[in-house]
Amino acid sequence: MEEQIFTNEVILDWLHYYAKNTALDLEHVKILDITRKNKNIIPTVESHKTTMVFTNAGQEDIFYRLMKEQKERARAARKNAGADAWAGEEDILEDLPETAFVGYQTLETTAKVLAIVKNGERVSSAKEGDSVIVILDQTSFYAEGGGQVGDTGILKNSGALVNVTDTTKNQTKLFLHHAFVAKGELVVDETVTASVHSMLRRDIMCNHTAAHLLQAALRNVLGDHVEQAGQMVNDKEVRFDFTHFSALTPEEITKVEQEVNLIIRRAIDVECREMPIEEAKKLGAMALFGEKYGDIVRVVSVDDYSREFCGGTHVDNTSKIGMFKIVSESSVAAGVRRIEAVTGQGVMNLLNSSLASIQQAADVLKLNNPHDLVKKSEQIMAEIKDKDRIIESLQSKLASIQVDGMFENAKEVNGVTVITALFSGTSSTGLRNMCDKVKEHRSDIVAVFAGIDNEKATIAAVVGKEAMEKGAHAGKIVKQVAQIAGGNGGGKPDSAMAGAKDLNMLDEALAAVEKIVAEMVKA
Repeated sequence: MEEQIFTNEVILDWLHYYAKNTALDLEHVKILDITRKNKNIIPTVESHKTTMVFTNAGQEDIFYRLMKEQKERARAARKNAGADAWAGEEDILEDLPETAFVGYQTLETTAKVLAIVKNGERVSSAKEGDSVIVILDQTSFYAEGGGQVGDTGILKNSGALVNVTDTTKNQTKLFLHHAFVAKGELVVDETVTASVHSMLRRDIMCNHTAAHLLQAALRNVLGDHVEQAGQMVNDKEVRFDFTHFSALTPEEITKVEQEVNLIIRRAIDVECREMPIEEAKKLGAMALFGEKYGDIVRVVSVDDYSREFCGGTHVDNTSKIGMFKIVSESSVAAGVRRIEAVTGQGVMNLLNSSLASIQQAADVLKLNNPHDLVKKSEQIMAEIKDKDRIIESLQSKLASIQVDGMFENAKEVNGVTVITALFSGTSSTGLRNMCDKVKEHRSDIVAVFAGIDNEKATIAAVVGKEAMEKGAHAGKIVKQVAQIAGGNGGGKPDSAMAGAKDLNMLDEALAAVEKIVAEMVKA
């Protein structure tokens, strides 16, 4: 077996570092061996409150040994920290019963206010303008977890209107409704109607079910080595990280996209049910590697196509997703790729945005029919190429004229002829043409030209054969000159080019050429 660079001891040190130097809750750490080959990979901190630590297979429990210690540190820190330090800790709410979640069955429920937390302390009431955390005896609000964002919505009764901006869950399974009192006064022990924003939940459900279909499609197209390495699901998009060794080809992306949309069009019922974990394993349900599961698990199935352990919310039929479109595919870490995608209304928004851009381009080109855009673009590109050829020809002629006058101001340095010049509105091609013309005139020449075009500066140097024999080197000259103007570059002994950042220093840079050549060429 190959040498282990990152041992379990090193990984443990990383965990200690995270716990000490970040706001990381170790309960959200996932130990994942993405290769399943006992290969160690540098640990990485992922966004969205999740850290993935890559380590040896079979060692997924090492962070649990730190969890108790981390909790104790957090409690101690809270006593000496600000009001927000309490979040995620259960000690000030330890007398409360576990929140009953009814959000799989309904988006609205009647609930009792068990506690209100304001500025890190429990209070009996909250008034208009207060930012608080509300704990209910039961809730329809899904708490952030499994990559799915927390629900938003409202709590209301005759005396208060409260906007819920996020929902999370602490380690004792209390649902924390992060809220703002928009009107009236909310009082502990009162009853409220808790209503989830239905449109947002619907879009979240579409995206979460699509994430399951995406994983199945990726495994079918790319291979069984593909496993989830993280995900984020909200009302606007699906962000799915997965293990794979290379970028997906356009053909592979198309195949994945087509397969997901086929499952959507087949209108397959989505089944969510709880079962003993051993039964779920026998059914072939996929679990997140390194995750700790209880004896009873929730399994989300799309016929025999997809079957996963999942506590999130889902549509009841794939047809409700509408449509699936991959927006981007990229790398996020060694051996880990990321797909960002949209569904349903998100696809419509993307389509409308694309069509608007196409129409805007057509308007700029004064086209009555946007379908003529490709033909018009090809025509324009051909015209540009023709004009570029004309420009190059004119630049060549201009270079000949300019070069003829340059030698009037030439300087003799240790037996070689040195000329410099600064041109405005001259491209790198123009500078190169002038360099070629200079070499045609004299073999003892050292010429350095600077050109400014569209606020970008280019420096070109050319050295004739006789000057090279005496020690002049175009690559070395242009490098020193460019550095004076905040740039860099180099090249061959007879010709070289460089870029410059500080346009104001070009005159000074060109003035240094004689000295540079004098040090390089000995009389």
